[in-house]
Amino acid sequence: MHVKQKITIVEILCALFVMLFIYTGLNKLLDHDTFKFQLGRSPYLQHFSALLAATLPAGDHTLVLGEVIGAGVEHEGEPLTLADAGFKYSG
Repeated sequence: MHVKQKITIVEILCALFVMLFIYTGLNKLLDHDTFKFQLGRSPYLQHFSALLAATLPAGDHTLVLGEVIGAGVEHEGEPLTLADAGFKYSG
């Protein structure tokens, strides 16, 4: 087999893995309740199922789905913003 053929096969396999990753990620997002239930039934993952079901790699970021159960104000004042903290975010 020539080097060019090997490279083409590797590129095709990589593309298939990327498509599989995208499909499974979208499937978990679209049917999140079922995915969370199935994780909760796993004997090894049941204690971490809420955390695992709420995080999903998305490129170089991690998408986290959360539910706020309760909230309050600890201190009165101006909110801290990225600019106040010295951060710059461009993406």
